[in-house]
Amino acid sequence: MNAPVCEFRGVGKSFGGFTALRDLDFTIAPGEIVGFLGPNGAGKSTSLKLLTGLRRPTTGTVRVFGAAPTDLEVRRRVGMTPQELEFPPTMKVREVLDFLALAYGCGGDPQLWREKLDLGQVWDRRTQGLSGGEKRRLGLACALISGPELLLLDEPTTGLDVEARRLLWEVVREERRRGVTILLTTHYLEEIEALSDRVIVIDQGRKLFEGGVKEIRRRVRMTKIEFELPAGGDGIDLTRIPHLNFECRDSRHCLLWTRDSDESLRALVEAGVDFRHLSVHPASLEEAFIQLRATASHGGPA
Repeated sequence: MNAPVCEFRGVGKSFGGFTALRDLDFTIAPGEIVGFLGPNGAGKSTSLKLLTGLRRPTTGTVRVFGAAPTDLEVRRRVGMTPQELEFPPTMKVREVLDFLALAYGCGGDPQLWREKLDLGQVWDRRTQGLSGGEKRRLGLACALISGPELLLLDEPTTGLDVEARRLLWEVVREERRRGVTILLTTHYLEEIEALSDRVIVIDQGRKLFEGGVKEIRRRVRMTKIEFELPAGGDGIDLTRIPHLNFECRDSRHCLLWTRDSDESLRALVEAGVDFRHLSVHPASLEEAFIQLRATASHGGPA
């Protein structure tokens, strides 16, 4: 079995009195695409900075290619696009990529990324005049110019339109076919579904769940049941209805989250609830994640 490319063992990271990561464990195998999913402040960007050696863990161990992330040879094998992108403002796009190809001494071809990432129209433009989406594409080109074996992408498609996002997706898939191991964070759940082999869900620095996208759906097994109560109704006795979470807006419009929709619907009928306009839908990944957080925060099963 191949050794993992990335490994976190009992990793914690604190900044003064703030704890960003708590006892985080995970491994990433060669050639995998792993998606980091979680809200702002969950610890995703901090984890990526630990993998690049920009930060060091307060507790635990981080290994990349079996060595410390600060090792020079390890750094040569890693490419990253950070969430916040800044470039020398007076340098042109082509100059940035020419400089990096020379600095890495890797013989990387800037023209290749000019074509693949559709940078031709801004090739001779100074970076200070780039839009947010153009900076995103340039940032990915910078991460790929050295031909990395591990690619870390922190919110790589923020600010991109649908067409540009799909373009980056295809580049990521090509890199995966080349054998590159990829870890990405994103708020676009369709991105996780489109690209990832596995998902690591974290919140408040802790890992809530790890598995495939389909495994998350099976593990959470959530269905949302929507219905209305009649005006002046007495509400619902939730002690008799199996549920994970329940919302009732304006005392009439109700949304019930459940692991077993059949069981919950039978209980609604047996309890004599006078519901109408009933609809039953499987939870989307985003909805499942929100409920997973809520369940975990209340100490329930994840």
